[in-house]
Amino acid sequence: MSIRVRKHNSLNRCRGGARHLFSFRNIVLTTIVPMLFFISACGIFSTRDPGDPAGPNSNDIAIFYDEVPELLVTSIETRDSQQYMALIDSAFTYIPPNGIENPAFFLSWDYDAEDVFIRRMLSLDVLPIDSAATISFSSAEITENAADTVIYQQNYSLSYHSVQEGLPQVYEGVLQWYLVRGSDGGWRIRIWQDDTAGDEATMSTLRLTL
Repeated sequence: MSIRVRKHNSLNRCRGGARHLFSFRNIVLTTIVPMLFFISACGIFSTRDPGDPAGPNSNDIAIFYDEVPELLVTSIETRDSQQYMALIDSAFTYIPPNGIENPAFFLSWDYDAEDVFIRRMLSLDVLPIDSAATISFSSAEITENAADTVIYQQNYSLSYHSVQEGLPQVYEGVLQWYLVRGSDGGWRIRIWQDDTAGDEATMSTLRLTL
């Protein structure tokens, strides 16, 4: 098996630095992550293919893995929660940064929790029609582990002008996506690992608050 690492300077092919993980994240990364990739490769539990589209209206799949950031940017800017969830694998897992308040909150974070979060985040109750949410990526590194699994790491910056009191308007950090390719050829995020990149709040804080 060959591993190729490619660095990109464009918006969608960028990477941040490595971060130290606390014990909960180490357990996930050293046991659950390899297990998920093994299941993906071997077709175990085939009665529910994690790579199938999220729903009947999720038609815009990422045919190439570097389309995932592009489509995610578009889905947030256009408030399209269905498009966003079309990029999330049904076996989704979320890993917050080291030092996040109430880390146990994320232990059961799955596809359904992400669906509730993005719908709430883009709802008119929290984000009025005259407000905006935009996300950008930079500094990425892509590691091709196999024909149907890719690790995608990059910096992100989310601008979020919500009417909810107490919410920051800027969220920044370093994310690492474990992407898998489904039977329909679409690439989706199976594991989303979040980390800090400075003093700004991360998207984990937004998930925790909303």
